[in-house]
Amino acid sequence: MYKIGILNFTKVLSTGGGFHYIMSLLEGLKKDKKFHLHVFYDDINFENKFNGTNSFERIYIGEHENIFPKIIRGGSTYFGIKSPLLGRYEKIKKMEMDLLISFGSNIGFQLEVPTISFIGDVMYRYYPNLPEYSRNGNLIRDISTRKLLKYSDYVVVDSNENAEDLISFFNVKADKLIPIPMCAPPHIYQYKNLPEKEVDEICDKYKLPENFIFYPAQFWSHKNHKRLVKAIHLLKIKYNTTVDAVFAGAEWQNYGNVVELINELGMNDQIKCLGYIPEKDLVALYKKAVALVFASFAEYTNLPVLEAMVLGTPVLCSNKFSMPQQLGCAGLLFDPFDVDDIAEKILEVWNDKEIRVELREKGFERTKELSVENFIGNWTKVILKTIEKN
Repeated sequence: MYKIGILNFTKVLSTGGGFHYIMSLLEGLKKDKKFHLHVFYDDINFENKFNGTNSFERIYIGEHENIFPKIIRGGSTYFGIKSPLLGRYEKIKKMEMDLLISFGSNIGFQLEVPTISFIGDVMYRYYPNLPEYSRNGNLIRDISTRKLLKYSDYVVVDSNENAEDLISFFNVKADKLIPIPMCAPPHIYQYKNLPEKEVDEICDKYKLPENFIFYPAQFWSHKNHKRLVKAIHLLKIKYNTTVDAVFAGAEWQNYGNVVELINELGMNDQIKCLGYIPEKDLVALYKKAVALVFASFAEYTNLPVLEAMVLGTPVLCSNKFSMPQQLGCAGLLFDPFDVDDIAEKILEVWNDKEIRVELREKGFERTKELSVENFIGNWTKVILKTIEKN
C-alpha cells in the first residue's frame, strides 16, 4: 500500500472550485486499496466537514507559521537549495510519504518527496491588470509557477490548452504535463436525486421566484457578473422580457460593484445575490433553475457547467478558452464581452421549452465522457507512473 499525501490549502467556505476539485480526487482515491491517503490541511472547517470519517488520515498542520522559516524556505527553493527549516511541514517529512499531491506549494522539493502538482490556470498572463490577479503580484505568481513546473515530477492540468499555455509561457517539456478533464464534485451526486418537495422548500427559504437563471460564482471581476446584469436589463428594455436571476458565491472583491450596478439599474426585484450557500441548497437551485448562465471570461474549463449537466440544468456558457470543448454540443455558447449576445442566448432558452429539453438530454450524454470514473482513472495512472519512476 502506498502512502499518498494530499496537501490541501483550500478554504472550505471560500475557495470554491479548488476545494471541490480536491474533494473529487479524495472521494475517488480513497476507494482504491492500493492507496493510504493522508490529507494535510490548515482550515479547521475541513475537519468539521469530515468528522466521523475514517477512510483517510487527516493531519492539521496549523493555519499560521512564523514568517522567518517561510522566508528562508522560499529563498532556498528559489535557488534550488534544501532548507533545514521546514516549519509546519516537518510533520509531513516525519510521515515518509511515497508521493505528495500538491495544489500550488513547492514543499515537495524541500521534503524530497516525489510530487504531482495541479495548476488550474495561468489567467493572470492574459489579464494581468485584474485586481484578483495583480493584488498578490504577478511576478511572484510567475516565479512560483516556474518552480512548481521545475520541481514536480508531473503537473496535472484541466485541458490541452492549459498545457499548451504552460509550454508557451514557461518553456516546460510537454511530457511533464498531464491533461485530465474535470468531473462534477461529490456533493452533486450526493444530492442529485433530491425530491422535488425538498427542492421547493429550499427555494422558498430564499424567497426565490418560480423561474430564474442561475449563476454560482464567486464575486471576482473575471466572473463577469456586471455584463450578465446588463444583459438581463437589456432583455427588459429591448425585448420586454423580465428574467429573474440568482447569484450565489463568496462575496469577494467585485461584490460591491455588482450590487451597485443592480441598484443603479433598478433591478433589486429581479436579481438576488445569496452569497455562499450550503452544498445541498446549491443543488436545489440548479434543479429549479431554467438554465445555468456561466459568464466568466477567464477559465480554461469550469465546474458549474459539469454540475449543471449532471443535474439536468440547461447550460449557457462563455465561448472563451477551452469552455466550448468542455461543453461540446450540450449547451449554447455566447461571447462574454458582448451584452447583446448574452441577452439573446438567455432569451432563446427562456422562451423555448423544447430547446431546454434538448439541452438537458445532451448534457446527460456529455457527462458520460466527463465522469468521475474517467477522472479518477486518469489520476490513478499518473500516481502509479510517478511512484514507479521514483
